[in-house]
This record gives sequence, structure tokens and C-alpha cells, in this order.
Amino acid sequence: MDATPLTDALMDQTPAAAMTDAPPLLEARDISKYFGAVVALEGVSLMVRPGQVTCLLGDNGAGKSTLIKTLSGVHRPDKGTLAVDGQPVEFGSPRDALDAGIATVYQDLSVMPLMSVTRNFFLGNEPTKGVGPLKRFDLPKAAAKPMMAQGKGAIVNISSGASLLAMPQAAPYGAAKAALIFNTERWALEFVPHGIRVNTVSPGSILVPGNGWDRYRQASQTNFDDYVRHGFPMGRLGTAEEVADVIAFLASPRAHWINGRNIAVDGLEQPYAPADRRPF
Repeated sequence: MDATPLTDALMDQTPAAAMTDAPPLLEARDISKYFGAVVALEGVSLMVRPGQVTCLLGDNGAGKSTLIKTLSGVHRPDKGTLAVDGQPVEFGSPRDALDAGIATVYQDLSVMPLMSVTRNFFLGNEPTKGVGPLKRFDLPKAAAKPMMAQGKGAIVNISSGASLLAMPQAAPYGAAKAALIFNTERWALEFVPHGIRVNTVSPGSILVPGNGWDRYRQASQTNFDDYVRHGFPMGRLGTAEEVADVIAFLASPRAHWINGRNIAVDGLEQPYAPADRRPF
């Protein structure tokens, strides 16, 4: 198992003197971990310095996950020491490591399967709003937290054209996406003092290989063409690249004067195609 500062490997140079003089943000010294007769780690050392990305490499079974769990307080080392900012530490739990500034994204798809990916990222350190039984996860604040520290940034929510069209068969989905649009201006007003812009993009129907529209086209090219003729004034569905271009623009400094707005990227899509030609 090898731990190599990735920035050094890519740039073929040593860190600046200021970095090498400072103690490592995190250091593992001669760490060993045993599970009965199984040797998971033996004499492993690692340093994480400020301003660097450290890459941990190893074959399957080399002990990478065990080392990460040791650094993050899940396991206690049987030998060796850990240090944060040059000071020896002992973690009795992941909470201790989190309090020391060590956050871990585990390779498991979700530590708590009934929670979203976002909630799993913030597990145990969730920004909240409200009080008592009304306390709840504050998703915008979670997204804005690192940007607030820098005093600038942009949040681009992804809604859907379904929130703007009369589609009874997609009412729950449309209502959820409409809530994003409804809250966009409120979030923008909340975060603008911190230099953060908030906008929303509402893509219309796009054609991507393998998606629902593509399967509909393959099942019946005639019905697909008829639906496009009635429902899409521009004569075609959109592309993922066209939506991505708008998202990238809104996130860039070039869009600094656009704030609190919903941008429909739908080619003027209409909900009035004949009912017997609708794919969904």
C-alpha cells in the first residue's frame, strides 16, 4: 500500500517550503490493526498536508478501508499513533474524528439506506432550521456552507419542465419540482448578503440514448414523430448538452447579474399533443 501526495506526483515537484515547515493536517505513524489472527494493517504511515491531495493506493484487501476507518474513528489502532496539526489524538468514535475536522465519505452507497445521498454526506453534522419538533435538514445552507466561507459562489437547482406543464399523470413529481422554483427567489434573497447567487434551471424533454423518450422513439417512430410535431414547436427534443451549457453559464461569473430566477430550457415545449400519442 502506497500513499503519495498526488499534487507532487502530477507536478513532479516538492511542496513549497511553507507547507513542509508546517505540521501535517493529519498524520498516521506506524499504524497496525489486527482482527484476531488477521493482520489488516502493519506499520502504515501517512501524512496529509495543507494544499495537497493525498492518494491512497493498494490492491483489494491491502487495508485501505481499514486505514480510512482508523483515521475516521471507526477503528482504534492496536499500535501506532494519530496526530492532527502535530498533536497526538485518540478517537473513540467517528464523532471525535468529525469534531477534529476529519469528515469521511464511505465507499458504501449509503450508510443510512433510507436517507438521501445528501443526508448521508452530512450525517451527524447536519445544518438545520426550525426548532423542536419542527427542526429539519436545511439543504440550501448545506450547499452554501463552503461558499459562505469564501464569500462567493453560485447554486443552480435542477427543476423540470413538468412543474410548468399541465401533466396530471406526473402531478407529485411536478409539485416537488415546482417547490424548487417557488423557493429560488427566497433562497437568493437569503444568501445574496454572503455573495452567493441562487438560480434554477427547468429542463424540458430531452433525448438521451436509452432514456424514456429514446425507448418510445424505438417502439414507435411514427407516434414519436407525431408527438414531436404537436408538442415541440422547434421540431425536436432538447439535448443534455444544451441543458448543461445553461447550467454552466449560470454557475459562472459571467452570470453574476442573474439571481433568483428560473430558466426554462425547453424549446417552448407544449403539453397539448393528442392523448393517444403521449408516451407517459
